[in-house]
Amino acid sequence: MPLDVADFDATRGQLTAFAGNRAPDLGTSPVDALGELIGVIAQVAQGIGESQQRASAESPPSADTSDSGTDAWAYAYGLPNGEGGYGARAASAAQGFTAYLTGENGTNYVLPQQASANGVLLTLRTTVTIPGAPPGSGQVLGSWDAVDVGTSSNLTAGTVLQLLGPPGTSDPTITLLTGPAVPGRDAATQPQTLAALQYRMQRPPSGGNPADYRDWAENPLDPAGEPITTLTLRAYNYPNYDGVGSPMNVLTVAGTGQARIPSADLLAADQLYIEGDSATQVPGQQPAGPDSRMIPPYMPTERALSILCRCVASLARYKNDWVRGTTVYAVNSFAISALPSWVTTAGGNAVLELTGLAPADLKSAITALSGPRIFVDTKTAGAFTGPVIPEQAACLAFQDAAGRTSLALAVSSPTNWLAWVQPGNEVYSGGDIIDPVAIAIRDQAVDNVGPSRQSGLADPADPWTDIVSIGAISGAAQNATDTDGVSRFVARTVTGGVTIAVGPLGTPAVQDITATDNTFNGPELLYAGRILVTD
Repeated sequence: MPLDVADFDATRGQLTAFAGNRAPDLGTSPVDALGELIGVIAQVAQGIGESQQRASAESPPSADTSDSGTDAWAYAYGLPNGEGGYGARAASAAQGFTAYLTGENGTNYVLPQQASANGVLLTLRTTVTIPGAPPGSGQVLGSWDAVDVGTSSNLTAGTVLQLLGPPGTSDPTITLLTGPAVPGRDAATQPQTLAALQYRMQRPPSGGNPADYRDWAENPLDPAGEPITTLTLRAYNYPNYDGVGSPMNVLTVAGTGQARIPSADLLAADQLYIEGDSATQVPGQQPAGPDSRMIPPYMPTERALSILCRCVASLARYKNDWVRGTTVYAVNSFAISALPSWVTTAGGNAVLELTGLAPADLKSAITALSGPRIFVDTKTAGAFTGPVIPEQAACLAFQDAAGRTSLALAVSSPTNWLAWVQPGNEVYSGGDIIDPVAIAIRDQAVDNVGPSRQSGLADPADPWTDIVSIGAISGAAQNATDTDGVSRFVARTVTGGVTIAVGPLGTPAVQDITATDNTFNGPELLYAGRILVTD
């Protein structure tokens, strides 16, 4: 706790009272000589007190410690900064986007070819050329990296970017096929650095305790002493999982869903850093004796969670585009070619036919040309299809026939939607509230859980949770805020309206789900296969 420092007026008052008692005949007002001297002494005393206060806040490190002070402590205690040095974790740029460049055969894209969207600048990694000879046209796959650092550089698949100074025979835009192979990350905040620092101070290196294994796994170096990855890693240690004195680490990568599973190469490199290799004379970190291993989390497709959250919007502007309520609307068919003649609105590129009639509220919004949105819970009998947070599509026209409503949609990728949407999939109302609330649920209630603790062998000093709970989902939804950081989207979640099902065929229920474990597959890590936010 920082020291309390008396302010100038309080210190002056104490000194004036003292002087008045010792020299009652002398004036102590600010214009008197003694009064001026008292003021100088009070200022000096306050300066000394403030210096002591700052020093107190810097040691030991706490929430009151400055950013520079926390960074200095992190350096002193050897916290890896992700760049091969020590200190607070540095920011990094997203790497490994893929996108096709389209144009005339023989078009050459030289470095530095760049593209931009939403203020994010990507640069082509290597020079590429569209194969073949003109005048035909074709495409070539390019790898792209972000120029600027931070999570803002993590563009998603489907983002359209404008090429900067493209060759004259090139299409001026590209569309990302994939997001980054290595996501960009923000620099660690002071609270994040402080938490890591306090963890290190409370659990200093001691030659092979659980904290050591976690630290080694999260900050691996190659034989040359360089970081083997720029990914943010999280390791979960089980000190005696394979027997007394035989620790196991479950390694995860910062990200969402099954993207948290590390590659086999990363696992192998991380294990080599910890264990070493006597044959190639690569030294390890662990002490001689114990057998340790590194495994990925167990995340089977059939165990992906389906989460539904019914919300009451906090403000009128956050309400869904149309009222669905508890009524079920389902897909009868979906088509992207040979659009019927009644689809005359510009931008329509697909038709979705419902199994029944659409509600009057949706039809009225379409007639008013407001472009009300829908999204579909896309899945087959055995798996979820499409994104975890379903894409929304604007409804541009409709037609009723034979007791069914057909909706003309503007979809992002007709081909993808044709693969995703299946007869029987439920249709929900879209709106501005959907995506940010679903993202909050994903990030705060699902992707922050760790692998199963069911065995009882997890490190007791590292208390992660392995439960996706109704309370956490509801809390994340209600705490989601607009871009102003203040306005909340959700006033409350509907009682009994937050449910979880295990797998695409699971029964939705108001239930918390705990990750399972077995000795064959190892600890399970729960993840979301589908997140639906509805009215």
